[in-house]
Amino acid sequence: MAFLGRLFRRDPRQTLQKAEEWLARGQGVRALHAAEDVAREAEGSLLEEAEDLVRRSHEAIMTNALKEATLSKNVGDWQEAADWLHTALEHCPDEERQEEIRGLREALLRRAKAEAEESTGVVLAATDESPLADDEIVYEMLVASFAPEVQELYEDRPEDFRRAVVTMHGGAPEAALEILERLLAKQPQDPVLRLEAGQCRLALGKAVEAREDFEAVEATFGETFLDAGERVSVPVLLATAMLEAGRPAELLERFEGRVDLDQGSRALGQLWSRALLESEQTEEALSAYLTLANRFPGDAELAFEVAQILDAEGYEEEAIARLERVVAPSCSTGNCSRPALFLPAARLLASL
Repeated sequence: MAFLGRLFRRDPRQTLQKAEEWLARGQGVRALHAAEDVAREAEGSLLEEAEDLVRRSHEAIMTNALKEATLSKNVGDWQEAADWLHTALEHCPDEERQEEIRGLREALLRRAKAEAEESTGVVLAATDESPLADDEIVYEMLVASFAPEVQELYEDRPEDFRRAVVTMHGGAPEAALEILERLLAKQPQDPVLRLEAGQCRLALGKAVEAREDFEAVEATFGETFLDAGERVSVPVLLATAMLEAGRPAELLERFEGRVDLDQGSRALGQLWSRALLESEQTEEALSAYLTLANRFPGDAELAFEVAQILDAEGYEEEAIARLERVVAPSCSTGNCSRPALFLPAARLLASL
């Protein structure tokens, strides 16, 4: 029956392309399994591509698990948060980070046990094994989701700073900014304080001030990705602030020659494309968007932005085709019960 295996075996490069689409959609586990299958039999450059995708899939799964752990912790579900940290631990490649995540998980398990015992009337004695404070657990989980070289900058930080970071990520940037501004008054040259303050200001719609913050720390952080998922960097934050401040032309001038649409940051490429569009360079914007969309064929947000331009330029059929491929691809097999992958794209498709 070996011929059946050869008959139904997918071309390995097609498999990797499909796995890239799954990873772009947030289906890290599915992408990981496909990449591992290819890596087992591949050689040369194909093996390198497969191994790189395996690495990125592990990182995506870990990053998502850390985020889910934080969400579970925020609603008081300590056991579920610990379970998510177990998943993160399984996909963490770095031994030091493994130890850190393992310690966080043990703290959450102790908290879950303490809560269960309290609910049955059992009172724990205060010991060195008592659970960590809530904010401390959240802070450590957030830092664990950062890139390794960035994590070091967040170690040994004072309690006020940790509380500000937790407050910011908890959805209260104004309160977090008050704390950070007090700290900045004492340490105005601290790049980490400035970075966090900039993110607070950006969340509050203070794009001009946020831009100043990000410009001040760009030399310190360079092109380094801040998160393990390789999505956020200071250039990405700076470009976002410039767009929100209504300065697309300045963005194009500042990032000229720094944007690699073929292999570089997806987020920076998307911001560059938006700046072209807002500068009324429609043809160049469409070309840039198409390069990204072809690189990430399963990305519904990119397809949505491409479709908007195509529709505005009179290419309605092409706009519809691109939306259909990402909004409800399961319909091609007769199964249209799956929810839309990106609701704005679904609405645009319905209107065309």
